[in-house]
Amino acid sequence: RRTTPKMELWEIDLVKEISVSQDLNKDSIVYLITRQGKLIYTNNILVTADSITGRPLVQEFINVPVRQGQIKFLNKTPEGEEVFYGFYSEVPDTNLILFAETPEGVFVTKILEIAQKFSVPVAIIIIVVLVVLQLSLRGVSRPIRELVGLASEISKGNFNVRSESRSFGEINTLSFALSHMAESLVSRDESIRELMSQQAEKVRLEGELEIAKEIQENLLPERFSESESKVEVQFLYRAAETVAGDWYGTHTLEESNEFLIAIADVSGHGAGPSLFTAIITAVFEEYKLVSKEKFKVEQFYRHLNKILKRIGKGKWHATMQIAVFSGDRKSIDFYNCGHNFPLVIPNLESERKKVQSVKLRSTPLGIEDEVLMAHKKEDIGPNDTVLLYTDGLIEAKNRGGMQYGIKRLVKLFERTPDTSPKNMIRVILREWESFSKGTTQEDDICLLAIRTSA
Repeated sequence: RRTTPKMELWEIDLVKEISVSQDLNKDSIVYLITRQGKLIYTNNILVTADSITGRPLVQEFINVPVRQGQIKFLNKTPEGEEVFYGFYSEVPDTNLILFAETPEGVFVTKILEIAQKFSVPVAIIIIVVLVVLQLSLRGVSRPIRELVGLASEISKGNFNVRSESRSFGEINTLSFALSHMAESLVSRDESIRELMSQQAEKVRLEGELEIAKEIQENLLPERFSESESKVEVQFLYRAAETVAGDWYGTHTLEESNEFLIAIADVSGHGAGPSLFTAIITAVFEEYKLVSKEKFKVEQFYRHLNKILKRIGKGKWHATMQIAVFSGDRKSIDFYNCGHNFPLVIPNLESERKKVQSVKLRSTPLGIEDEVLMAHKKEDIGPNDTVLLYTDGLIEAKNRGGMQYGIKRLVKLFERTPDTSPKNMIRVILREWESFSKGTTQEDDICLLAIRTSA
């Protein structure tokens, strides 16, 4: 018994697949062939089973067997050669390929028709998109413009500007950073102006202090005449600041030939004490004018004490030592008001063999209503030396906090006996600087070395 082979047919809607021809111009060519090259359908009598494989569009498919493709080619028509656009596409789930060829003029016309058909909706869509973009960009552009303006003002030196916009993300962070930078620049600017003002004030004060220093230096004796007073005097004066509270003065009495030398130390150092040294100088000069034969030391002290106490109101005081060499230079009267004890350094031929500290217990000037003065008379030999000094010398400290002290000073003279006043000052200064090396001078220093002539 013979059986008939079962045939499997594709269920396709041929009209649907080739309906594209209804959307194309009558000049378009549409044809359907199998992958084996068999013509199934065509709308143009020029497309035949024999000529199908020679068409440029089919050749493109054969050379490039992809599911869809398109080319531009020259096609022969009864009117001659014409430019065509060709398209082909595989029918899904079949071995059929649909081809369509359209003249260039028809294709362009179709495109223009479509463009005209959709030009108004597209224009409306474009306008709407632009409006939306403009509105959305305005929210971004406004903060950016404000930031640019803020940065421009800051660059011009206007640090008082601030950003008032409330944006988002990095723009808000940048806005905050610029405002904070402006605030910091304002603070820095104010600090600079204050520093410049302070610097200007400092320069002004330094200028005034230099004037005060010059005046104070003019109040001190510039030199001593050994031939007239028959004494040799050397001194060292070193202020801790521009001006100082240490003072010294000399006077030779015309009739008695007595030689008087005084040293004083006002409490503290700097501008305040320097004013009191001017007062001491004024009172001392006044008494020099009226002292021809005898300098009235006690009366001078009482007068000066009243002035210092009234002006200083008990907060400022001064220590003072006056040494009066007799006319023949064989004795000295020491008058002390709270000052450091004077030292008498003998020469090698002197009957005094050791350095003597002349101890005189008393109180400073400017504290009490009445002066508590100490007085002592000492004989002195030819070429003996007297040293008067302020406490800035012996109270100086080294880096370990130890004071220089009177004992160290005495031992220094014991090691270097019979030295001239000039060399004595030099030795003391060198020893003192070595001891206090690496520290800051905290107080004024005044040294007076006096040697009588032989």
